Amino acid sequence: MIRVWLLLALGALLPLAAFESFRIGFYQPSSKAMNSTDFKIGMEIWLKEMAGQYGIDTRTYYYKDPKKLAEAFRDKTINMAVATPLVFVRYFDKKLMVPGVVGFKTSKEKSSKMLVLVRKEDRRKPLALLLRRPVAIPRIADNGRLFLRYQCLRHGIRRPLKFLKLQNGGQAILKLFFKKSDIAVVSQATFDMAAELNPQVKERLEPYMKADLPIGSFTYIRRGIDPRLYRTIIEHALKMPDTPRGKQVLILFQTDTVEVCNVHDLDSTERFYKMYRHLLQRRAKRASGASRHE
Repeated sequence: MIRVWLLLALGALLPLAAFESFRIGFYQPSSKAMNSTDFKIGMEIWLKEMAGQYGIDTRTYYYKDPKKLAEAFRDKTINMAVATPLVFVRYFDKKLMVPGVVGFKTSKEKSSKMLVLVRKEDRRKPLALLLRRPVAIPRIADNGRLFLRYQCLRHGIRRPLKFLKLQNGGQAILKLFFKKSDIAVVSQATFDMAAELNPQVKERLEPYMKADLPIGSFTYIRRGIDPRLYRTIIEHALKMPDTPRGKQVLILFQTDTVEVCNVHDLDSTERFYKMYRHLLQRRAKRASGASRHE
């Protein structure tokens, strides 16, 4: 239904020169390929393709500081932001956000399931023992790091967590598979794909813990953007898998599907972040009370 509505809306566009510019802000750590040539080539191809077809002026900005990204979104320096779910939850005003589009491996559902993997022979070991070595985890998986910090608080594990931050989930699985780490954090989509390519992955590895937390980047557009530009952006992005050039871009982005990204997709991350903050505050109060009685 949304595709039909967007297609009809395109017919009502005013002259192309009437569009405001399309300004995208990226949180740099939010993309596993942000620093790669392939990613930047993919972005240029996608933006030039859209600009050439619709006459839209496009600009890209890169932010290391998530607060500055959120400020640029608030102040209309950018009208689209790409970041991890946790960045949106912590720093953005949801009232300013409207749905964007995002690419997934296989599906949004599987990309929104997080797995903490171990080797099968280690499945009964206590978490504290497994965390003696660095956790293999994609650089993009800040939700995964938050989840493990929460588990350490919950189980009274005081050992500082160490993370082996990797380019993607496939590399994290390989580190665990070849015993370079005792824990790997990946999405269900990544685990299933790795197992399909190498059945030994499921024979040797299994989930130790699971959570409904997405690993990946989300995309949101700022409320108040020119509605004609908004429709054009969404329509062009949703059609990417159906065109030869769009398929090339998806390969560069290392994604298979493109789906609408709703603000409610942040709900699970928001709930868990509140749980983490609540537990952190409880532990801080206990520690403060214990020190006063010493």
